Amino acid sequence: MNKARPNSVKIAVGCLVVSYGSDSIQTALRINWSDFHPYIVGVFGLLIGWLLVIMIYQRKTWARWLYAGFTAAGLLMLAAHFNNRVNGVTSFLWLLYLILSLTAAIMLFTPTSNDWFKTHGKSA
Repeated sequence: MNKARPNSVKIAVGCLVVSYGSDSIQTALRINWSDFHPYIVGVFGLLIGWLLVIMIYQRKTWARWLYAGFTAAGLLMLAAHFNNRVNGVTSFLWLLYLILSLTAAIMLFTPTSNDWFKTHGKSA
């Protein structure tokens, strides 16, 4: 059975698009294109994030679990981030990413989302 995508998944994907979209724009503006080497890891991380968003949207349950793991790791990195002195804008952006990431992670594991992902696994 091919059930319609639940609102919780739509909200999660929307949060991820806003989060990764704004982070992609920030990264593109920050990159010194004549010396790209220091930015390769960050760009690679963004590409993996976008791949996860696409796979979650395509109903791949492994992608939401992987995203949940990355979110947990991100929370640990956030704790280390606030030990350093940062300006207000950077702190605000980290807080915004945190809220969007946690909202997406929660929405991907609601009962309706779970049912939608499980239904795909049985029909595939």
